[in-house]
Amino acid sequence: MLSIGLLWDTYIFMQARTLKQEALANELVSRAQPAATVFALDDGFVDYPSRHVPFGFAEVTGILRLAWGNQPFVGFALRGERSSVLQDVELARTAPGSAFHHVDPSGPQATISFQPGPGAAPNWVLVRKYYACRLLARCDVSQFLRQLAEVTIKPGPIAGITPLDRAKADAMPSR
Repeated sequence: MLSIGLLWDTYIFMQARTLKQEALANELVSRAQPAATVFALDDGFVDYPSRHVPFGFAEVTGILRLAWGNQPFVGFALRGERSSVLQDVELARTAPGSAFHHVDPSGPQATISFQPGPGAAPNWVLVRKYYACRLLARCDVSQFLRQLAEVTIKPGPIAGITPLDRAKADAMPSR
């Protein structure tokens, strides 16, 4: 019984997380891409009174690529990274055989504010509303996702993150 309860709780958590990712991706798709390639996600759902874990590097970068195409984006959750995240990415980018060779952490920056919207709810309520909307056709799914979060994009330096100096980065030896 305990295992089934834990399985159900984990399913609800993952489904709510997926809905939040989809809400962010849909919102970004509907906007013009700002002149930036490095994005920090200020995830307000971390403070929301429902279990949420900050999105990871791959999730944020993947959402950006899903929304705006196959470009050399760098995306990370602001609260999930150290202030030296761009230096860390640069070290990984220049390492032999790196999977990050196509990104440029010294590019223009922007901060994406991702805050709970009027449709936000605790995970189990959110998932229940989603299935009522989707399976019982009680609402429009795209409208449901638009109400889930409020997204703003602020181009410019990312607060709390040490910028990468391109001249120093070019002079760094590869490992």
